[in-house]
Parts: sequence; C-alpha cells; structure tokens
Amino acid sequence: DQYRRDRFFAALQSGNEDEAARLYAELSSELRPTERVEALRRLGREEEALRAALDELEDPELDHPSLTVLKDILEGLGATIHSTPASITGNQEHVIRFNRP
Repeated sequence: DQYRRDRFFAALQSGNEDEAARLYAELSSELRPTERVEALRRLGREEEALRAALDELEDPELDHPSLTVLKDILEGLGATIHSTPASITGNQEHVIRFNRP
C-alpha cells in the first residue's frame, strides 16, 4: 500500500537502514525495477543491485527512462556502458565493462 511505500522511501532517504531493510523485504516485489535496484544500492547490497540491474537490462520491454536510470545506477557502481544504436528490428545491444581497483 502507499503508506508502506512512503515509509520505505522516507527511511531510505533518512538513512534509517534497519527500517528500510525491513520494509524492502515486504515491498520488493511491488517496487518498479529501477526502484528495486536503487533501494538495494542504498542499502549497501551492491552485488544484488548489480545483478538486478543487469537482469533488467535483458528485459525487451524495458522503457527508455528506466534504461537511463539503470545505466546511471550501473555507472555509479563502477560500470562503463556502451550501447549500440537500435537496429531496424528495434533491438539494442549494451556492452558493460567494470573497472576493478
């Protein structure tokens, strides 16, 4: 419900990790993919955020605004992303590289 969503995002924003983690467990299936990835990142679960973002990039129904958000999140996690222009079939290919320290 909207009240729990509001509490979840308020907890994330304020840095209340315990409350945010508890609410995430309840709400994760209801969150949009970009919200789920960003929440995981903010909760310090970067490996999960990375896997979720990469999984979402495979979704052929992914809209352009969501793609942009996911790219920004991946870049924040250390990725360099190169995308090919969409072909006549409408497919786009993404090459993602990670720089390890």
